[in-house]
Amino acid sequence: MKKLYICLMIFLCSIKGFSQFSEYGGTYYDYQSGQTGVIITYNNPQPNYNNIGAQMDAQMAANAAAAASHIPVQPVIPPPTGGTTGSTPPKPTTPPPTPKPDPCAEVIKQSFNTLTQQGKLAEILSKFIGANPKYNINISTGPIANGNLASTNQFNITFNQDYPNATVASKTASLIHEYIHAYFNTLYEEYKVTKNPHIYDGYPFLYTAFVNGIGDKEIAHHNQIASSFIDTMAAVIKELQPGIVVDGDVNRFYTDMAWGTLQGTPAFNTTNLKPEDIDRIASRRIMERDNQPRGTNTPKGKPCNK
Repeated sequence: MKKLYICLMIFLCSIKGFSQFSEYGGTYYDYQSGQTGVIITYNNPQPNYNNIGAQMDAQMAANAAAAASHIPVQPVIPPPTGGTTGSTPPKPTTPPPTPKPDPCAEVIKQSFNTLTQQGKLAEILSKFIGANPKYNINISTGPIANGNLASTNQFNITFNQDYPNATVASKTASLIHEYIHAYFNTLYEEYKVTKNPHIYDGYPFLYTAFVNGIGDKEIAHHNQIASSFIDTMAAVIKELQPGIVVDGDVNRFYTDMAWGTLQGTPAFNTTNLKPEDIDRIASRRIMERDNQPRGTNTPKGKPCNK
C-alpha cells in the first residue's frame, strides 16, 4: 500500500513538478509559474488525494494571478491636441483691414486750425489741436451700418464710404458734430480719473448720464449737442464756406446743416422744430450728402474734389 501511495504521489507531482518528496510530505516545483510549495502527508490517516489535488490547483491559480498582476499595462497615448489625427491646422485669422484715408475730411480737419476759436469751439478744439494736444483725432473712411455720413469711436472718426460725393459743407457739418462727440469723450476720460463732477458743469444731460448714471449715454450726447452746440456748429460751417444765402436768409443754410447732423436721433425728434423746418432740413441734408438736386433745389456746398 505504501508503495502504491508513493507511486501515486510521484505521478501527481510529475504533472505539477517537484524537487523532493518523502512519505511524510515533500516540496514541489511548478513549471508554469516558477513557484514552490509544500505538501504534507501522514501515514495515519491516509491523505485525501482529492484535497491535495484541489489545493495544488488553487495554489497554481493564485500563483498565475500573482504573476499576471506584475505584467506592465500598456500606457494610453492621448490623441494629439488641436484636432483629429491627420487634420490640417486652423488657418490664421485675417487681420482687420487697414483704415483708408479720407483726403477731403483731412483737409477740413486741418482747416480747423485756422478757425476763430472762442467760446465753446475753443473748448472743443483745445483738446485736439496745438503744439502738444492731449488727444488726437484719427480720420478714415469705411462702412457704417446705420447709414450715417460719419461716426465716432472714442477719438476715431469714420466717414461712410457709401457717400464719396458729399460736399464740403456736408462733411464739415459731420466733422464738427463728431468732434463734439470726441470732446465729450475727453470729459469722460478725465472724470474717470478725477471723479470730479464739476467737469460736466454746464452740461446737464451729460451730468445725468455720466455722473448720476441715469439714461442712455449716446442719447445724452445728442441731447447736449442739440441744447448747447447748434450755433457753434453753424458758425464753423459758415466760416469755412461763407456766403451761402437760401431764400434771402444768410444763416438758414448753416443752421439747417447743423440740425441735419442730428436727424434720426431723439434730440431731433423732440425739438420745437416745425414740420416744414424738419422737411427742409432733411431735404438739405440729403442734397449735400449726395451732391444731387432734389426737385428745384440744388446743393450749395462745394464738391470735395474741387
